[in-house]
Amino acid sequence: MNEKDMINLIKSHNWKEKWLDFAVYSFERNRLIITASDDFAYYHTLEIILDNPGYISGVMEWSSDLNEEFIKALTQVDISSGTFVLEFYSDSELKFKVVAEKMVVNFDTVFYYKREGLKCGERLASWVE
Repeated sequence: MNEKDMINLIKSHNWKEKWLDFAVYSFERNRLIITASDDFAYYHTLEIILDNPGYISGVMEWSSDLNEEFIKALTQVDISSGTFVLEFYSDSELKFKVVAEKMVVNFDTVFYYKREGLKCGERLASWVE
């Protein structure tokens, strides 16, 4: 599945609210994870995992109206580079931009507190003891 197909999955997902809060969840040398939630106090329900980011610009947290054009994937001018541009918007204003080589999307619910009886598609955040 290519990046534009994954963006369409995000846009067409059955979200509980008409908005999402986004945040840079973690960044290591070769992996950036952006999460989204309607309640970051308890969980997130979207992970966008970007491998080998070569450029990152923007704020660390933002909110987006899901009825607007809140996320776009653009192919770089130099296709041979194998990278793409991912842009996030809030109220038509560019909030975050990253150039990366690969993208994976995960719709698991990741809880930020200890919880028993997790179902398929649910897990605890790595830092929950």
